[in-house]
Amino acid sequence: MFKPYVRIFVQQFVVILSFFFIILDNNGAGIIAAFLLITFRLIIDLTLESIKENSSTLDFLSEKLSNEKVSKEEIKKQLIIFTE
Repeated sequence: MFKPYVRIFVQQFVVILSFFFIILDNNGAGIIAAFLLITFRLIIDLTLESIKENSSTLDFLSEKLSNEKVSKEEIKKQLIIFTE
């Protein structure tokens, strides 16, 4: 079954996009754009890493996302699968 490799997708996206910004820019703004993309990747990576089993982040997110259609436990399972 297909697993969503979000971290790998974001990493490759940032590397390729940063490369184009650095190569196609002449005045130094490409390095700033690359730095911002790398910072964005770091924030996503740290957020995904903080969602672990029995963590407060997982409890917070599952509580906010739960409703009458989907239970809190089902959301926890999906978030754990998503962040593997």
